[in-house]
Amino acid sequence: MKRREELQDVLTADGLDSAGVTYADGVQAAIVELHPPVVVCLEGGGVELRADLGAIPGGEPDDDPDSPAGTWISCEDEGRCWLVADDDVPSADFTGVPMRCRALAAIARELLPAMAEDFDAEPPLDYETRVEHGPLGPDASPGRDLEGLAATSIPMHLTVDPWWGNLELLAFGTTNDGLPGERYVAIDDEARSAFVLGEDGEVVVGFVVRDYNEGEPLELDAPAFWSGPRFEVPTLGLVGASAGEVVLAVRAHYGDDRATVDAAHFHSAMAEEDQAEAASQWRMALDAGDMKAHYALGYTLCGLGEHRQAYGHLRRYTELVPTNGWAWNWLGQACEGIGDLAEARAAYERAIEADGDETDAAERLEDLPT
Repeated sequence: MKRREELQDVLTADGLDSAGVTYADGVQAAIVELHPPVVVCLEGGGVELRADLGAIPGGEPDDDPDSPAGTWISCEDEGRCWLVADDDVPSADFTGVPMRCRALAAIARELLPAMAEDFDAEPPLDYETRVEHGPLGPDASPGRDLEGLAATSIPMHLTVDPWWGNLELLAFGTTNDGLPGERYVAIDDEARSAFVLGEDGEVVVGFVVRDYNEGEPLELDAPAFWSGPRFEVPTLGLVGASAGEVVLAVRAHYGDDRATVDAAHFHSAMAEEDQAEAASQWRMALDAGDMKAHYALGYTLCGLGEHRQAYGHLRRYTELVPTNGWAWNWLGQACEGIGDLAEARAAYERAIEADGDETDAAERLEDLPT
């Protein structure tokens, strides 16, 4: 029992509520009250994290069942899906458990939204596209000559996200979410990394790396890593640093599983069921420099009925990413909420222009009072 209490203390210290349980087969566990719930099982000398999206409604086991087991299996007949992550940490060391719980919850909500009954909000990132195309996108210019491209003089904002495996270095106040493919230029042959171009296509405003912490380490033998544009990165103490030098510094400072503050708040917000608390987490992600949080905070505030507060965030995000149809759609909803029907109409029209029928902007436009 002492081990379970220690585990719950660690979870509580990390701001995660949990309920202790002992299954019929004697396995002790703590059910973390996230959506979907995450089960942290104590077996032998190790810790195993499991998320059952159907078998434990509301985080409560029924009739003392045997402890859940399985590996990335979708049991469609039973209407459930198991996610499992093993961790061989010593029995007295629960380091990293809360972080892993959040990672599991975020993965479940992002990749299996149909299994998460209450996850109705549009995800702030097109995750499937990112997985398929990496940082480049289908219309990128991997063969473009980098000669003559100048780096921005704006100091850079660093985001290290071990959950999605993304490393982003972008000029403060910018984002690379939803940019068209022509705004990227590949750095390496595997297309795992790319420079991000400004609107004029001539100034490099940063770079992104996909799966920096998975599989074989990213090879830094491409000349552009070392001879390409150079950046100022205040948080790493770097001035005039190449992309390769930045990646090496990130490896040294963050390893494979540490996150920057903005990424931590971003994923905490995604895993938060209470929307008021989620808004608080989005604000902290924004305070830490993540411009994507403008969008997420905007649609969350719309859901809370705080349309006037949402307006400024969504307005700014459409300026940052004018090709994001969902951002225009939510801006239209914010405008409706504050009674500005003319601007709402214009926003819905821009959403349709950007994404066609990918959003419900056409229906909302049709329903607007004349």
